[in-house]
Amino acid sequence: MILGGALRWPTAIFIAVLGVICILRAAPGRFAKALDLEGLIEVQARMFPTLRGFADRRLTKLVAPAAGMPRPADPALHAHEWRQRFASDRNGKFSEAGAVSAFTAQLGRHWTGLEAATPVERVLFAAFFAHYNQERSEAMELLGRLSESLRKSGLDGPEGPKEALTVPDEIVAIADEKLNIPGVGAKIDALCARNGWTTTALMTLLTEARRKAGVLAPPAFAIVKLIDRPLWYALHSLGFPHERPEEDVHPNPRIEAAGARAHWEAERKARRPIYTPAVSVAVATLQKNSDKV
Repeated sequence: MILGGALRWPTAIFIAVLGVICILRAAPGRFAKALDLEGLIEVQARMFPTLRGFADRRLTKLVAPAAGMPRPADPALHAHEWRQRFASDRNGKFSEAGAVSAFTAQLGRHWTGLEAATPVERVLFAAFFAHYNQERSEAMELLGRLSESLRKSGLDGPEGPKEALTVPDEIVAIADEKLNIPGVGAKIDALCARNGWTTTALMTLLTEARRKAGVLAPPAFAIVKLIDRPLWYALHSLGFPHERPEEDVHPNPRIEAAGARAHWEAERKARRPIYTPAVSVAVATLQKNSDKV
């Protein structure tokens, strides 16, 4: 009893001190803070280099797409917005010729090999093939370098860059070094042998890379939207492939990728390259929806 009474108050004081320390120095109090969307992007960019190209852009405000050609960072156009810009005549009626022309533009250029690829295409070919080759860390490192290299480029306000960004030469050099490894170019040519356009070739390589090595999500190469918007939407439109290619089911594409997807699907069914734009499915779908308006 005497010993217990002597220890009671020192013990109570010690426990009280520990309680104060827990309140003032606990992890939630020291490390937690409220984050808005911009703050969350900044925190995520510390851990994921592929997001660093967006960390300083402040693109969190809702901005209406520009009239005519959309800016690189503009939100995706709805079907009626796209039709008004690219597939309507002077009277506001549906223009099939305009739709065919605009959908064809989504295909890029004819696929003739890596030598004719643009800088961003070369980076993507290198990254996607690295993923296909199960070199996931190398693929993510290259995509991270691409994003970080453009962190300070085109900081033109809440609308994003006024013009498409340019891939720095040092990033292209890294991609070329990977593409020049003996056997890489030949393997890419073999994988893309059934494609007649550069965009559909990249779509095929990305699909096969995912099939063989697992997920490579669009956020990993989101910076491409600020470099080549049509290419970004074409790649973004793809889902995760099935083990059997004939059973692949991909989500409906944005209208800005409908032409590329229609042609890619046609090449997959034909199992050969198609050099004449096969965008009739996209045109018919747009016209059907236009007739309902």
